[in-house]
Amino acid sequence: MYIESKLFLPGLHALRGLAATATILFHLHLMQPIFKVEYLSFVNSFGLGVTLFFMLSCFSLFHSTHTKTHQNNWLFVYVIKRIFRIYPLFLLMIVVHLILHYIMYDKVYNFAEIISNVLIVYQFYPGQHTSFVWAGWTIGVEVTFYCLFPFLLVISQKIIFWLLLFIITMLLSRDIPQLVAQLNLDTSYGYMSFPRELFVFIGGGLLYLIANRYPINRKIAILLLAVFIITIVLYKYAVHNKFFLKPDDVLFFNVLLLGILIYTLYKSKILFNRFTKFLGEASYTIYLLHPIVIAILKPYLTSIYDLQLPVDIAFLICFLIVFSIVCVIAYIINSYFEIPIYRYGVQLAKSKETT
Repeated sequence: MYIESKLFLPGLHALRGLAATATILFHLHLMQPIFKVEYLSFVNSFGLGVTLFFMLSCFSLFHSTHTKTHQNNWLFVYVIKRIFRIYPLFLLMIVVHLILHYIMYDKVYNFAEIISNVLIVYQFYPGQHTSFVWAGWTIGVEVTFYCLFPFLLVISQKIIFWLLLFIITMLLSRDIPQLVAQLNLDTSYGYMSFPRELFVFIGGGLLYLIANRYPINRKIAILLLAVFIITIVLYKYAVHNKFFLKPDDVLFFNVLLLGILIYTLYKSKILFNRFTKFLGEASYTIYLLHPIVIAILKPYLTSIYDLQLPVDIAFLICFLIVFSIVCVIAYIINSYFEIPIYRYGVQLAKSKETT
């Protein structure tokens, strides 16, 4: 296991794995051609797995870093760990996608596009912000926040500061899609960009500070879970687009709900077992790997719908096939590539830790 045991939060780990699983369901349904669903149409909401990833990211960064700012080399240690956690696998995926896109689509990328992905700066180029690595837009957003986080950590670790920052970035985020439209930029940049998603990360940091000061107990956990479930039901069947929610407010509402979920479960072992432990450890690999597997298998998976099964059953069969293959490949990559490299980075970082 590459996670330090003294910092291990089982619930957070399980949630990370479930977020990765949710994105598989979401992309399996939406990647063209779209597989039909009926009663399982709620998988369209599983794109929130990315939002959950962003919140968990800042939450865990706070958890692992906020007590170490008194160390002389803490920033170096932070940077080394982040580089070894993100960059090696992403670089591997760049190579894989260059080969795959050439074989499948006869697509050759120019030098500037390749370099912007290698340096992970494509987020700053609207139109190329999605990366040619499928689902890679989130990595560009994530790395940008990694660069910002140490400065925010040094400025203040007080709840009031992060609350004000959350409110400000949330209000600014609402105007990003409109601003992007006015500037005639790629429409998706309004929703897949760092300025739009910054408040989500800030929300994860604010949540950690609240959780750290006001630890959860069993009664509060049960109450919050009840609130979460009731709100989901109301949101689905009574509230959404009928009373106070406008389309642009949905993301902010979802961040609030996900915050309740994280706060309730981040220390809990309810969802934690050997399998969710694996999903949590391999979540980054699973996230970057699954679009490739879906794209390669789609021609074969569509034949399952020819069996005249109920569409939801056919979709679940397709998911189980994709999920199983992704997990097997992710296990191999995670065990023999990602974890060994990250462990080396951790050892390098620890060798530089001084008080």
